[in-house]
Amino acid sequence: MDSAHSIAQSEVYSIVAKVIRQIQNTDDQKEWLQGLQEFNALLTGVAQSPLQSNLNEIKMQFTTRYYTMAANAIIKTYAKWSTKITAENRVQYLDHFFLKGPCHEAFLSLSNIFNTSSHSLVLRQGINLLDQFIQVDRIRDLICSFSLVKSKEMNDLASATLQNNLYERIISDLASLPERIANKLELNIKSNFYPKSYFQRIAQQIDASLKLIYEFIKDGHSYNLTFLGNLLGKITIIGHAETFLEVLDAWCKKSAIQYTGYEEHLYLSQVLLILCSHLDKKEVISNQQAVLVKLLHGMQVHLENNTIQIRRLGMIVGETLTDVLDNGGNRLRFEYEENDETDEIKALQKRLPKLQDGNKHPKDTLHSQGRHIVSTLEESSSKVATTYEELDSDDDFESYDMSNDTVVNKIKKPSYIRDCIEGLLVNDDPHRVDLAEEIVKILLHLQNESAAEDYNIVRLSAMISTTVQCPTQAVKYLTTEFYKTNYSLQQRLDILEIIAKSAQELSSPHTTDSESKKEAIPSDNYGTGPQHRSKTPNWQQIVNERIKLKTRRFAKGRPKSRVKSIANRFAPVAGLFFFPLLQHFDRPLNTMDLLGDDSFVLGRLIYTLGVVLYAAINTTIVDSMGKSLLEFLWAVRFHEEAYIRQSIIFSFTMIILSLPSYVLIGNADIYEFQAWMQDLIHKDPNSECRKLAAQSLSLLQDTFKKELLPEEK
Repeated sequence: MDSAHSIAQSEVYSIVAKVIRQIQNTDDQKEWLQGLQEFNALLTGVAQSPLQSNLNEIKMQFTTRYYTMAANAIIKTYAKWSTKITAENRVQYLDHFFLKGPCHEAFLSLSNIFNTSSHSLVLRQGINLLDQFIQVDRIRDLICSFSLVKSKEMNDLASATLQNNLYERIISDLASLPERIANKLELNIKSNFYPKSYFQRIAQQIDASLKLIYEFIKDGHSYNLTFLGNLLGKITIIGHAETFLEVLDAWCKKSAIQYTGYEEHLYLSQVLLILCSHLDKKEVISNQQAVLVKLLHGMQVHLENNTIQIRRLGMIVGETLTDVLDNGGNRLRFEYEENDETDEIKALQKRLPKLQDGNKHPKDTLHSQGRHIVSTLEESSSKVATTYEELDSDDDFESYDMSNDTVVNKIKKPSYIRDCIEGLLVNDDPHRVDLAEEIVKILLHLQNESAAEDYNIVRLSAMISTTVQCPTQAVKYLTTEFYKTNYSLQQRLDILEIIAKSAQELSSPHTTDSESKKEAIPSDNYGTGPQHRSKTPNWQQIVNERIKLKTRRFAKGRPKSRVKSIANRFAPVAGLFFFPLLQHFDRPLNTMDLLGDDSFVLGRLIYTLGVVLYAAINTTIVDSMGKSLLEFLWAVRFHEEAYIRQSIIFSFTMIILSLPSYVLIGNADIYEFQAWMQDLIHKDPNSECRKLAAQSLSLLQDTFKKELLPEEK
């Protein structure tokens, strides 16, 4: 028996190999049709070539081993002859081969057309064959072949399909066929392959297969309904729910947010909300737990992002989907800034389903709520009338208007530092804390125990003022404490903001109070009132005017304007603001990991360093500061967060603006950064990064031109 099998296998293989070469290499239509005729002969057991083996054995070898190979060869070569063969030959050879072949192999070959071919004629012929395949009950035969074990042949077939995961492949192709056809042909498809019509036909095939299986069971045949159960389970969840879950998976991926632009992610969020509006109540209930788990993970990813727009998208989508998933529970609400974009996204929510009880009509609910409100108002009005009747007549006097009265505070304004510190340390007296906010907020650990208004603004302003007045002592403390473990991320962000604002204020021109007072004091003492000071002229001014009128000049040069020189208060302390922040950025702490999850703080650190460098412009230390910052930026330039890359571009721009042009030209690292900027313009997925890189690169090129090609005077 084994020798007969091997002989039949070798004979069929030689015939199939010869015919495949023939139909692939021929330029004659007749030879191609002869090859199809040979395949059909092997399929029906009526071979044209003389064979030693039994024809039934030949048929079994061809259908179980070589049918798929022959079908793929026919599909690949069909495009060449699709417009030349007649309808009669197409029915006689092509249709017969696919409709009479083994059901599972024929279906997989036909469905695979929409994965491998893009020729429109091949795709249309595939649709026609699949339509006929369903029409002649071949899907019914496919289900029965996996469900009934009625012979050794089918028993071997079932074991082979289980080993090769054939169940999952056929079920997946059956369930996704309308979608795959629509992706290939878009709107040019038959109505039979619209999802509703298609799944109705599949349901009819399942019904027919169940009837046939029942008849075989009555005759005592064995059965296995695993394939049928999996197929039913797959089809029942087909709809918008599966697409919704796939889109939700893509929306939740952190890598997708980092490596795609904001416009693409906004579009994905809008698609997610539109899909949500098409879900019915059963789909929502059946997938509620899975959607909730994915949504919570996605919201966490969005809220951890450094971009405000991404965080806002996560809040809006989270609010919307939680309303749909748990319509009767407490609603999730976030605080975010409203704009035209949020209004456009929220407009999609108007089509979202309201998961109400189907037995109640909305009008009945409104009427019942209206009656409840009316009855409540009537009861309230009756209670109010009774209360007024019980009031004494003395209460009818009109009360005083106290809206413009000044509130007298029982706590005096502190006059000394010790009184201020005492007021700051008192947590149970809001009056003391309120007064302290107006004076100074120098303690970094101070908490808003009394919920005072504008507390953080006043607190930061006080610390900035303190740093400006005593920069050496204050900035040493702040830069040292930045890398300590006993601080929250918000406190570290406050430290960076204080350093940046203080550096800007110290580097700006400053007029002392004594100078302003000197300008306000008149040089004469003719009057004591303000009216005399404004009207009485200065005698020196009068003398100068008279001399100027009587003086004769033959040549008059440019008027000399005296420019007051003001010392840069930031120059002596610039290094204290800058270098300590560069020391330990790569050391993770228990409460902060700049190169890990706390990348937002890293972005603010890079931004602060750029601000401090620009504040040190025209100082002697700015060259070494710029070189150190350039090395730091080079180490973190490949960060996956777009916000970090934007901060790097900003700091690099500050280097271009702060360092002299001859220093930039002589630094080799600048040219490496220039090449990196060019890569960003062409390859960065974030549109804002591309825009900023182009602006910075343009500024660098202009700086080089001004230095290398100075304008002729």
